[in-house]
Amino acid sequence: LLLQTVTDAETGQRGFLLTGDDRYLAPYTRATQAIPAEFAAISGLLDGRPGQSARLERLNALTADKLTELRETIDIRRGAPSGRGVTPALSIVLSGRGEQDMEQIRTVCAEIRQAEISTQAQIAREGETVAGTALLATIAGSVVVLFLFTFGLEPFASPEPQAWRRPWLLRYGAAILAVIAVALLRGRSEEHTSELQSHHDL
Repeated sequence: LLLQTVTDAETGQRGFLLTGDDRYLAPYTRATQAIPAEFAAISGLLDGRPGQSARLERLNALTADKLTELRETIDIRRGAPSGRGVTPALSIVLSGRGEQDMEQIRTVCAEIRQAEISTQAQIAREGETVAGTALLATIAGSVVVLFLFTFGLEPFASPEPQAWRRPWLLRYGAAILAVIAVALLRGRSEEHTSELQSHHDL
């Protein structure tokens, strides 16, 4: 979005330099008003991301330099006598300064985008690992619960025949606790997965 906005500003400048008509400055005016808010949004999204703060500072400096070049040429075109400001203003454009800034802005934007794609891919892999671990834990816990409910824990823990006639709550209490433990483990795993997904969405 920022890259498109800077491009719009340049488009408005080009139209004004060629015609001297202020109507062509509408894209430039809108862009210069929108850029601060767009930078604030980017800063919020990239806050704390490794390596991104340096890229953002570079992008900020390049964009400021580009806007300075646009403003200078517009002022020259507007301040000169009718028709005489075209040549000096276009000479600044043809010097290649603005073109170099735009190319570097595109490069930095591409680097930021690629870094975010890599980060999101890593988060997705971590989420899949957590989900897989939770699934295995649930399966293992379910097998244990099934075993305990089928046979009961107490008869196997004690060789006494009377153990089979012990109260139901005593024999199956461990199974109930196992169900609760598996549910808590599953819930915690899903919570962690949700946190990773939220980070990915940001």
